[in-house]
Amino acid sequence: MVKLGIGLDHYAAMRLVPGAVSLELPAIVQMAVRKGAKAVTLRWFQGSGVVSEKDLVELRRLPKVALHVRVGVHLDEAVSVIKASPHSICLVPGSAAEISAEGGLNLEKPEIQKNAGKVIEAGRKKGLEVSALCDPRANVIRAAKKLGVTAIDLCARSYARATNKGRRDQALENLSVAGLLAGELNIKFRIGTGLHAANIGPVAQISDAEYVYCGSALAARSLEMGLPAAVEELIEMMASGVADPLALEI
Repeated sequence: MVKLGIGLDHYAAMRLVPGAVSLELPAIVQMAVRKGAKAVTLRWFQGSGVVSEKDLVELRRLPKVALHVRVGVHLDEAVSVIKASPHSICLVPGSAAEISAEGGLNLEKPEIQKNAGKVIEAGRKKGLEVSALCDPRANVIRAAKKLGVTAIDLCARSYARATNKGRRDQALENLSVAGLLAGELNIKFRIGTGLHAANIGPVAQISDAEYVYCGSALAARSLEMGLPAAVEELIEMMASGVADPLALEI
């Protein structure tokens, strides 16, 4: 069965708010793990102060949970992440010029391919799994494979933003077919971007997906019902395989 990964970006950012209650990322992760989460993901911005190298080291030491760090395609930004040795790194857009039409990394641009290749090579020399955020399109996935990734993170933005059932079903089919191609190319795949309790069920049924990720929606939902209950809700919807018709049917 596909496993749940949770995003930590909003929790990390809230630590910078003056007067905010101290939020320890390891404690947050452990709460989620006790309710069934199996992976955590966060975005690294060099020098931003939102996530520190100390955070990466502490999260990497946690048992029973995989740490996946999203980073830009420039090697100088990725060096600190590679040094921390997370379970994997995922190359993502760092500027508007690097974003594809569907939200993934625009691997059709030669300059991005060149920069991404340097990070992939450095990560693999360290023994890390390196993935890229990809649109669910064959040419993009094949380009990622050619660069040397051992996994891909499929961008579900088109599915999450679909405005009617027909478009949503087509987007879901695109994700499923992309997953089949990943299997043929012998690379792992995960799915994320825009997923929440009302739409995660059908995505979690896609064969051979390793993880499905929920970030922003989980943080928002946890304000209403608490993090443990919000994680439980996601896992229940994943197991059901269905979407909430009141939230999705248009």
